[in-house]
Amino acid sequence: MLPDTLDEFSADERTDFIMILTLMASCDGRLVREEMAAIEDRMGRLLLHPEERAKLRRLLSEPPDLEEVMDRASERVLRLALRDGMLLCASDGQYHSDEIEFIEELAERGGIDEEGLADLYDWITEGWHWMARGRCILDVPISGDVELLAEIEESANKK
Repeated sequence: MLPDTLDEFSADERTDFIMILTLMASCDGRLVREEMAAIEDRMGRLLLHPEERAKLRRLLSEPPDLEEVMDRASERVLRLALRDGMLLCASDGQYHSDEIEFIEELAERGGIDEEGLADLYDWITEGWHWMARGRCILDVPISGDVELLAEIEESANKK
């Protein structure tokens, strides 16, 4: 894993961060496998104790008050939750309207303007392409990788 600001989080920041991701994952009324895997990945990255992980998993059925969590969270927690939350929301292949509203509110709370938010969406798209290319290089693509890369190549050839 590459170094990240997440590694510098205090215990309270780690909890706020995971709370926001959990609320974001469940904001559209359904939690898919990819979203849960993304949350578990982040809990592992933050080296959360198994008891803390279990407590945070319960938030899926007993969510905390979003406003309270966002009011308490530091700007860097809000910004990194925005980044990782957008990745989480994209993990099922599409952004739902409830997720987009959550993303926009989180961006506003974190002081990220429309241009910065657009840059983050572009970064995520580039990441999708990067990961698809890596899987194709190894000849282990997932469904949609080959078509995605063909679209990118076609688009590049038109320019």
